Amino acid sequence: MTHYSRDHLTELWADPVNWRSGFVCPDSGQLWIMDFPHAELQAGGPGRLRVVSDAEWADESPAWLHLMKLVYALVASGNSVAGRGFTPNQGGWDCEMTAGLDLELLAPLIARDGHDIRSSR
Repeated sequence: MTHYSRDHLTELWADPVNWRSGFVCPDSGQLWIMDFPHAELQAGGPGRLRVVSDAEWADESPAWLHLMKLVYALVASGNSVAGRGFTPNQGGWDCEMTAGLDLELLAPLIARDGHDIRSSR
């Protein structure tokens, strides 16, 4: 991890299988990927931190990319990602947030994808 990524960017995901991590700039929303592209060198060589387009982000991101818009919305509303972002579990993926989920904020985003969420209120 570079000083810039550690001090300025928010890590959203880490893919230990493919040695990649995804970051977002909290000020601009710009997407970044850190990877280790030199497989012939020990530990993949020096890390490469690069700005990526939405298309590059989609091509290089893990399977849970479709959940990112929900994380973006939560972060934009003042919540923040806790720990290392998305982590695998037995049923899929978890992304721990520092505050509770705002279902009123998330419901329209989820419904737009053809899903229905019903709280147990």
